[in-house]
Amino acid sequence: MHPTIKKLMSIITGLLLFTSVQAQFWTAADLGIVADGITDQTASLQTAFNDPDVQTVWFSNKTNSGTALFVINGTLTIPVGKVLKFEAGNRLIGHGIITGGIIDASMQSWIFGDSLTVNPRSTSQGWVSAKWFGAVGAGGVDDQPMLQKAANACIRNGLERLRIPQGNYTINQPLILRGINYNFFTLDVSGETTFWGGGTQITANFNNTFAIGIHLGKGCKIRNLAIQGQFTPPALTNAFSWFSMPFEDFTDGVCRDEQYSPYAGIVIDPFTNLPGDNVPPDGGYPGLTDQYGSALPGAATQTGSSGITIEDVTVTRFVVGVLSSPNGKTRNAEMTLISRTKIQSCKLAISAGQDQEKDNVIDNLTCWGGTHTVFGTNLYGIGKAENRAGNWYISNVNIAGAVVRFISNIQNGWFPTYITNVYAESLGSFGSMYSTNSISISNGSQITNSSFNFAAHSYSGLRPLINSGTGMTFKNCAFRYYDGQNAMMLFNSTSTFEDCKFSGVPVQIGQLSSPGSTAALYVNCTAGTWSFGFNQNRAITTSIGNYLYYNNLTMREQQAERSNDLVETYKLEGKDVFVNFMEQLNGSQYNVTISPTHTTSFTPANVDYYQAGHLVLFNNPSQPLGPNYAVPLGYGIITSISGGVVNVGSIWGTGSADLVSGTYGMSCLYPAGHLGTFMGNITGPNQIDKVARDYGWALASYPGFVIKAPYNNSTNGWVKILNYNNPTPGNANGGTFTTLGNYGTTFTVQDTALYFNNGATKTVETTSKASNTMANQSLLILYKGEIITEMAKSDKAVTYKVCQTGYKFPYHPLVPAGETRKAVLCPVEGSEFWKVTGNNISNGNNIFGTLSNDDVKIKTNNADVGIITKTGRFGIRTQTPNKDLEVNGEARITNLPGTGGMEKIVFASTNGDLKSLASTGNPFHYLSGLGVWLDLPIIGPGSVTASQGLTMESNNVMLGDYCNKGGGAFDKSREINMQNQNLYFNSSEEGKIYMGNTVHNDDECMHLVTRLEISSNGINKAVNDYTPDASTSGLRFTDLTSKHDPIENKTNGVLSLDEDGDVIWVKECCAKKGEQMQEILDRMTRMEGELKANRMEINQLKSKLDKKLKGNRILMAATALFSILFGGHGVPGFGK
Repeated sequence: MHPTIKKLMSIITGLLLFTSVQAQFWTAADLGIVADGITDQTASLQTAFNDPDVQTVWFSNKTNSGTALFVINGTLTIPVGKVLKFEAGNRLIGHGIITGGIIDASMQSWIFGDSLTVNPRSTSQGWVSAKWFGAVGAGGVDDQPMLQKAANACIRNGLERLRIPQGNYTINQPLILRGINYNFFTLDVSGETTFWGGGTQITANFNNTFAIGIHLGKGCKIRNLAIQGQFTPPALTNAFSWFSMPFEDFTDGVCRDEQYSPYAGIVIDPFTNLPGDNVPPDGGYPGLTDQYGSALPGAATQTGSSGITIEDVTVTRFVVGVLSSPNGKTRNAEMTLISRTKIQSCKLAISAGQDQEKDNVIDNLTCWGGTHTVFGTNLYGIGKAENRAGNWYISNVNIAGAVVRFISNIQNGWFPTYITNVYAESLGSFGSMYSTNSISISNGSQITNSSFNFAAHSYSGLRPLINSGTGMTFKNCAFRYYDGQNAMMLFNSTSTFEDCKFSGVPVQIGQLSSPGSTAALYVNCTAGTWSFGFNQNRAITTSIGNYLYYNNLTMREQQAERSNDLVETYKLEGKDVFVNFMEQLNGSQYNVTISPTHTTSFTPANVDYYQAGHLVLFNNPSQPLGPNYAVPLGYGIITSISGGVVNVGSIWGTGSADLVSGTYGMSCLYPAGHLGTFMGNITGPNQIDKVARDYGWALASYPGFVIKAPYNNSTNGWVKILNYNNPTPGNANGGTFTTLGNYGTTFTVQDTALYFNNGATKTVETTSKASNTMANQSLLILYKGEIITEMAKSDKAVTYKVCQTGYKFPYHPLVPAGETRKAVLCPVEGSEFWKVTGNNISNGNNIFGTLSNDDVKIKTNNADVGIITKTGRFGIRTQTPNKDLEVNGEARITNLPGTGGMEKIVFASTNGDLKSLASTGNPFHYLSGLGVWLDLPIIGPGSVTASQGLTMESNNVMLGDYCNKGGGAFDKSREINMQNQNLYFNSSEEGKIYMGNTVHNDDECMHLVTRLEISSNGINKAVNDYTPDASTSGLRFTDLTSKHDPIENKTNGVLSLDEDGDVIWVKECCAKKGEQMQEILDRMTRMEGELKANRMEINQLKSKLDKKLKGNRILMAATALFSILFGGHGVPGFGK
């Protein structure tokens, strides 16, 4: 059968089947169901659904009031597979119960009355609409009863999708989602809200419970909703007070803020399960005490929810946005996913409540403004009481709008928290993240690839930015003040920081209370202008522990290789990152008055101890600040110094309370940034002259910094550079530093000393592959006791010890004329060496070379240029000579015996002596086997002495000969070999040519048959008709192709090939074109007959179908569709 006929028959069969289904589709009016809003229709509907011919009851009545009300006061049981279909304006009311059935209605229709109990088996759309149960979504009307009724119907009947259409739904009490008889359940509640607003909003018109609660859910989802509460964040009237505000004070004084039952947007497991546990200590959520401890009798665990998803949700104006496990008893709440969620104007955005919340994910979270803390594990529930925290993964967080802090994750559990891709701006602080349990100190929490931009301290105040503990790692993170200032950054951290960038130097302000605390570790970090690294071309690998009061710092620098191959490694091991610089040991005591705006001023005895922009410490005057420093009571930034008065702003107390007016021991904190070492003479109690630097910053940059002298302990090693007297070029006295000693001390010795800006010891290892490359390092300072290692030519180290402090070489631009400060090097015993400046031979010790079984290598510019092998062979530009002397490259020999001034040829005599033979300069001379020059024979024009295809004229060799000369004749067949695609000339008698292949299998050439024979061997064969380079014959006419116009054949013959491949002339042949055309016409005639027969069959089927469809509205529509499909002209292609 024709394919079109098969398709048409399938359509007809489907329509006939639909006819039988339509016969079971009844309107309520057709069945006698009355919509008067008074008469009970339970029995009539039951009769209708019991009828096997009734599949669907369609409530489609129209009334003058616009709503058709069908009363159900009894129990209506609907058989499996039968449908209740609703048009808008039709509703079932009454006090009855409907069990079973498939509901088919639009999302916006109100189809069930308030008092009707509905237990459907399923819905046609796969979801239940909250508006089916009377939810309005117009604002101002309490929609909670209808939303709760819709949710209960879904949970009770296993219908897992509840849709809440667009609108503003006001609720006067919480929407509680929990299983029937308090068992587990699954429900997907979704609205029509997008991330950017609009759609479905639920407004909680109360302030003491929660908007939506999920208890014992499994795989439940809350999606595409905007949930708004009544919480009002404190006003941001003063930035300093805002960012310093304790969590407990962030309240409006109205909304409920209790440990186990705070006012929240969404709560996971708000209640307890076991009757014995009942309500929590704070009494639980008001009005919901019957929900606590209400698990089924016999329940033995406080299990909780699993796999809850909150997605594309906005939560605003609650004490807590999303709250997990607040009740203090239930467990689980695991595998939670909070994704594409926006939370703002909440005291706490997301709260975790206990340590079994494992594998929970927060992804794509936005928190913009009005919020104190973004994420907390120890602020509500049992987590607050016992510092319990689970396992959370937080990623792709965007924070803005003056959020006070990012995290509070103080825990006593065993699970890490992983945070990545956080961007925060105008943030008060990172917050707290550490463990109070030694078991979980190294739980491996990580914060990676994040940028924390803190609110500018100039208006928000100086405050601790990070509280983080041991076992945590910050990797590839940036920490900066949002206005780009490079002020010091107060940290309270024992964590590891890798590849991090700080806008200012991290200042350790105290020790965490966690057991096993150690110093923070900084690896490959930089901090504003106070770089942890070095300048110029030095690559830095830094490991810094920066406890201010426990003093431990390690810096390492690897200087890159220079062009002269001198590699120097500096190891600077220091003791301090910051120096608490003060007028006297315990700090000078001053009585200060601190204003409400957190500022003060005082007049110190010596203002030089203080510096604008630095941190000033308010110390307890009764507590000594010796080696075991006490934690200061407060901090501030020195904003300016004028007329001997120090002005301080951004004052912050170490504890939660503000710093109050009183008497404090004041001191100034200086960073010990690495500026470079220098050497000078101590010539007075506060003076160093003739200063010259080793490397690092220019000496004019040193004033304002503190430096350390390793040999001067009288000032605890620390002095401040007050100013620098830069000498005039040529001044023999050099530059001078004026200094100020820590604790008011002065220099007690006058000597030449080496200074560091920070550090106690220094070791310089200088590796030189060739000793003369050290010459340009004349400014390098070496001090007494320092060890230098130099690589000898055998790659074995020679060690020196510095016997006198000074420069490696005497020259320095600031060294006075006639004075030398050259370091004296003493060889370490057993490390004598062969000097490049000459050696005095004693006791016959004149050996150059090795005593061991080793080679002697020769290097220049750090490259191997020669060798004397252990077997006595000498190699030049080779390390493996095969002869006693081997030169790999050019060589020149002068003054050899011989004659002539031209280029020479070197000969060896029988005894090995070398002599030379000069060239004559004559191009027609050749060197004979006798070792003498002879003349080449000169051949005159026209003389032919060659054969086999070649002739010679003068000194030119030619192919062939002049015409009619007869020279260069072949006397035998010849072959020109070209990788078996050869050119072959037959004997001179035959004059035949063969191209393209070999023509013999032995030493003799075979006889050719034709004058010209061509083989296509080795030429690209045709792959298909479109191969451009294909050739099967090996013969091509480049300018005569099928693209050219042919000429008329005026003969009856064409060129062809015989069975041997010879080109022959044959008669032209022609095809039987007429017979072929006739055959095609006959086939077309037969096909036309088949098409006419098929058209008749189609029209007969259509006639039968018209009779069947007559009088049926739906099938008549199908007939119309049939006509539309075929244009009213029968089947396309078959005629009418």
